[in-house]
Amino acid sequence: MRYRDPFTVFARPLPSGKTIYYYRTYDEGGKRTTARSTGRTTRTAAKAYCRELMRQGRLVPSRDLTFAEYAANWWVYDRCHYIRSRLARGGSFSRTHADIQRLNLNKHILPVFGKVRLQQISSREIEAWLFSFKDKGLSNVTANRCLATLRIMLNEAHRLEYIDNNPIKAVKPLKEESGVKAVLSPPEVKKLFDMASSRNLWPNPVCYAANLLSACTGMRLGEIQALQVEEVHSDYVHVHRSLDRKYGLKDTKTHDVRDIPIPSIVSLCLEQLKSINPEGFVFSTNQGKSPVYHKTVTGALYKALEKIGIGEEERQKRNITFHSWRHFFNSTMRSRVPDSKLKLLTGHRSQEMTERYTHFNVKDYQDVKMIQEQIFLVECG
Repeated sequence: MRYRDPFTVFARPLPSGKTIYYYRTYDEGGKRTTARSTGRTTRTAAKAYCRELMRQGRLVPSRDLTFAEYAANWWVYDRCHYIRSRLARGGSFSRTHADIQRLNLNKHILPVFGKVRLQQISSREIEAWLFSFKDKGLSNVTANRCLATLRIMLNEAHRLEYIDNNPIKAVKPLKEESGVKAVLSPPEVKKLFDMASSRNLWPNPVCYAANLLSACTGMRLGEIQALQVEEVHSDYVHVHRSLDRKYGLKDTKTHDVRDIPIPSIVSLCLEQLKSINPEGFVFSTNQGKSPVYHKTVTGALYKALEKIGIGEEERQKRNITFHSWRHFFNSTMRSRVPDSKLKLLTGHRSQEMTERYTHFNVKDYQDVKMIQEQIFLVECG
């Protein structure tokens, strides 16, 4: 009797024009399994590959994966194949971002798709799920973020050949309303940082200096919290770390290292803080042992805004937050210094700019210091 292989091999052309051989077989219940690539370009080599899988007992998968089975290790930082792959290839992925993705998965994705066979998830089902966020009273921003989480997972499932076709490829994100951060006006900034009245507006020098430093440099709050005494100089600050609220000190958001010039008013404030906290963290309320709590700084800003006439309702309507200082700095500098220099100062820069400005000298940024002095010494002094 003629021997018959328990698998069938067939050719599948790729968009590149290359032909790869795939195979199909049957599971214990007689159901035809998903086609899987052999990675071989000839029928003979493909059959030899399948026979080797038979010898190893790996030819027939026990059953097709459910989405929950596929998602078991997803976004678990030390076990997620996707994260490990990113890191191994020189990319980056923070633990906080992994936590957010895992939350999206557990809260919004698994309850809907967990029991569905990975191969059977359709574009129609994904789109219906996306539209359901509005029915639950959730924003399009939340829906799109969860869609992005699912998109990464299904893209990987397709790339690694768990599924033949990628159903999410045809699903587009929802329209989002742009939440533009407001920029405080120069008179409002003058009121907030006027040294003569600062004691009546701010609870302590730490909160005053943190907000002033961000307004002068565009630094993120986490970067300010992470500053230590040895990183603060008379005319610039050295920024190379940020503070993660859960995991502590880490690289900056864009993994950049930068020196940022500071005007004399900020230098005086930082020297005052260094006299209070001679070691450890500059922005600290316990002698430099730990960074100031982020809500202490933001809460002080909101109370100061109330005292100059910007109440909570107006603040929320104008979308003013601590991050607004970053927008203020960008808006102030944009028309006065080249974009390439501004990107370096804020940490928003391309790889090309990184290479171009590898050697940084604060003396090259006298134009920035002059603008800082004009705005924060003349107008706010």
